[in-house]
Amino acid sequence: MSLNYYNPVRNEWRQLWVSAGEYSIDYSGGLVDGAMVMVGKLYNYGSDEAFDFRGSWSENGDGSVRQFFEQYNDETGMCEVWFDGRYVRQSVRE
Repeated sequence: MSLNYYNPVRNEWRQLWVSAGEYSIDYSGGLVDGAMVMVGKLYNYGSDEAFDFRGSWSENGDGSVRQFFEQYNDETGMCEVWFDGRYVRQSVRE
């Protein structure tokens, strides 16, 4: 479940996403080079840890949308893929 809103004072979008399990993501951002990019924290309540997190949504040439999430790994000092998905518009049924 997520709560999404635009903050006109800060000129940014914000999302708080909570899983049915042990994760939540709290991040904010806006359009960067034609893609929605949000950065913030991923919280793992099971291990009581927080990680730097980045999500982006970009339109593909075929009209689909790529949703790409990365989590920063303190041990390696690098970002790792957390989720990489593609969303396609469903056709309207009559």
